Amino acid sequence: MRYLVTGASGYVGSQFVHHVLSAQPGAEVVAVVRDAAKARRVLPEAAELFVAADLAQPGALDGVSGAVDAIVHCAAITQSRVMVSHPVETADSIVLSTRNVLAFARRRGVRAMVYVSSMEACGALDCSDHRAAEDELGTVELYRARSSYP
Repeated sequence: MRYLVTGASGYVGSQFVHHVLSAQPGAEVVAVVRDAAKARRVLPEAAELFVAADLAQPGALDGVSGAVDAIVHCAAITQSRVMVSHPVETADSIVLSTRNVLAFARRRGVRAMVYVSSMEACGALDCSDHRAAEDELGTVELYRARSSYP
């Protein structure tokens, strides 16, 4: 398998890359990151796998060579200060990035794609008495600093 992982230097993406590299001998990873310096700190074992790209830009993945079997799309702006100062741009970035990743998948004949996000994308859930279900949505408080993310 050859995976393309967007947001590979974020928490969810980096954990996936760590897992693939340690638990799947022979699997390959293309780690798409926005900030190569951060990626080198978070994933030092994968430095040669990085592709730096702004996924909101059309053609951002054109530099990826070779076949890709599956995409794990984890990329999103998650810094509170950016969300507060640029909420519309944050939402645009998430939508445009996903659209561009889907277009890449279609052009390249990728067999599978998963969009992954933290629980925060579902809003605030009360899971004190159960595990959250896939179809369960929580409350999104519109005036919270991070509301543009969910």
